[in-house]
Amino acid sequence: MERLQMLIWIWVRVRLIHGFHNITRCHTHLMFFLFTVAIKANIPDYQFPLVYKRDPTSEESLSVTGSEYYDNNIPYEGIYPIMMENLVKSSKGGIKNITYTHRSNVSSVLHPKSSFTAAVQDIQDGLVDMSVGPFWITSERLLMAAFSVPVVNDKVYLVVPTPGSEETIPQQISKIFHPFSVGVWGLVGGIIILSSLLSVWFSDRTELASDSDEVQRPLRRNKHAYLRLAVDSILEKGIFFCSAGVEQDVGATLSNKLLMFGFGSFILIAVSSYVANLAAFLTRRTLEGSVTSIDGAIAGGWTICAHHLLRKKLSKAWPAANFVFTERDSNHHDIMDDYTDEKCQALAISWEGTSMDHSFLDRVCERKLVYTDSIFIQIPIGFPIRKDLAAGCKRLVSS
Repeated sequence: MERLQMLIWIWVRVRLIHGFHNITRCHTHLMFFLFTVAIKANIPDYQFPLVYKRDPTSEESLSVTGSEYYDNNIPYEGIYPIMMENLVKSSKGGIKNITYTHRSNVSSVLHPKSSFTAAVQDIQDGLVDMSVGPFWITSERLLMAAFSVPVVNDKVYLVVPTPGSEETIPQQISKIFHPFSVGVWGLVGGIIILSSLLSVWFSDRTELASDSDEVQRPLRRNKHAYLRLAVDSILEKGIFFCSAGVEQDVGATLSNKLLMFGFGSFILIAVSSYVANLAAFLTRRTLEGSVTSIDGAIAGGWTICAHHLLRKKLSKAWPAANFVFTERDSNHHDIMDDYTDEKCQALAISWEGTSMDHSFLDRVCERKLVYTDSIFIQIPIGFPIRKDLAAGCKRLVSS
């Protein structure tokens, strides 16, 4: 697991550095238009390992803000602070330095459901010059501040219970029939019935021929007797098939022995094929009733928990879906809490915001959830910045 997380961390860092080059290019040329600036940036929340602080006592990296969040003397660590340091160096004096602070209490009151929108509010109010974090570029936030070029496109995936993680007893019992298709089982039943009827016919002819002339018996039995004999023979041949063997009657006629030889050969082939495939089907998870796609969730009438900031985009992209937008602080843990409270049956989860969040991934594993390959929407991620700084960058790029 640690190796996988490290590979994911390296992959995301490479993608972010690619976006960093674009931002660096803008700000490097920005110094030709503006005097040297000292940028004050706020941090909306911890997003390990993108941006976080360490506990002053234990030195452990933190994923949830506490009293240390409001202490500006405790430095931030992570990928984004490293990017900002490189940005200052690449500006060649255009950017004097970048200092970090917390979002204001007033903005948190104005936007209680989103710490990220609260951070953008501080830019609009002139308290800071920019915000550093994985910000979704939404229409609401664009009205409050400008944004850098997108660093990466975030993808919102469908997260569902692991297919086959909870199998019912009938589903487990039904697995014993999976090695053969319906047509093959029909062929097996037909051969058993045919063998049974032929056995009754051969036995009846033998008994009539062996009767002495002194005993007067009807040449044909009544229908009820034939029906009873047929049912008895079918049950007998069915037992032979299930036990993978046939009876050995030394005194049987040649025709009956030939019939049993053919039926025994059929049993040998059928049982060998059945047993060879049985283990694979018994260990395979049953996907019946499982949902692995957005269309499947919609068709099944599933409710889907999602971030309230994505209400417009998700409703427009998937109007037939039944979304439940969280009314809490709206980070991904809150969405998981709604799922735990059984408010929904699936989740719409951001990959960039959760793929490296160890605590969230642990909750995904504990609840036996999986990320599917179904994508609801893609959202660009960028840094909100003061409009006058962004304007100079845009003028340069357009020229």
